[in-house]
Amino acid sequence: MTIGSQPCACYPGYTGFDCNDRACPMGAPWVDFAVSDDSIRSIPQECSNRGRCNRGNGRCECDSGFAGVACERLSLCPKTCNGHGKCMSMRTMAATQNDYNLFHTTTYATPWDADRIYGCVCDYGYTGVDCSLRQCPFGDDPISVGQQDEVQALSCLCDGCAGTFALSFRGQTTRPLDGSVDTAATLKAALENLLTIRGVTVTLDGGITLCDTGGVSALITFTHEHGDVPTLVISSGLTGGSSSLTVQTGALFDVEAAWSKLVLKGVLRIV
Repeated sequence: MTIGSQPCACYPGYTGFDCNDRACPMGAPWVDFAVSDDSIRSIPQECSNRGRCNRGNGRCECDSGFAGVACERLSLCPKTCNGHGKCMSMRTMAATQNDYNLFHTTTYATPWDADRIYGCVCDYGYTGVDCSLRQCPFGDDPISVGQQDEVQALSCLCDGCAGTFALSFRGQTTRPLDGSVDTAATLKAALENLLTIRGVTVTLDGGITLCDTGGVSALITFTHEHGDVPTLVISSGLTGGSSSLTVQTGALFDVEAAWSKLVLKGVLRIV
């Protein structure tokens, strides 16, 4: 319809020859005709080219598997991860580290699909695209030889300090540990109470409890967690006086006096 020779200039939200149709939300298209390298994402399309626009109400009716007001993202994770995982975008997944299925962090923020594609990040012990499968224990190949168990040294010096600390491993955290009370046996029990640790041995060098004024090293050997074991993470609540709390990772130790000399294969974390 024209007024004289001029076509209708529709108000925002309306379209069509006579502005009688509702316009639908627009988004970067999932598919389109390519005209040059990496060009189609820069021209928004109604319903992101993965849905049909209902001209009566201006709402997108998305194709199966797509969702959002403009069909701009994949449908959320299948079966909501069956209650055994978290549904994350690729941006969030890239920034997350849990040490059992996401081992490193990176930045994935600028690609067009960073917030459009989602997947399940399963809880420890579950796997599958929808976290519906139970994961079986991992073990060392009995035919292979020459392996060494991972050993981590928890070194604690506490001179006039008070408070507690906790250790985390693959997303789970121990109860608060009191360095002036807890021993090798109670540290072992606290670690093995985590679902993510199936077995450790703990020996102390330099004292009877985990911390004292001269410094104590607790050598923690992972007897059932194989491969590149993530470092225990310290959450320290020690206050007052002079304190030092570190974790070192490695496989070979030369124990001298109260502190362990370590052939490093990982990182040193100091709190």
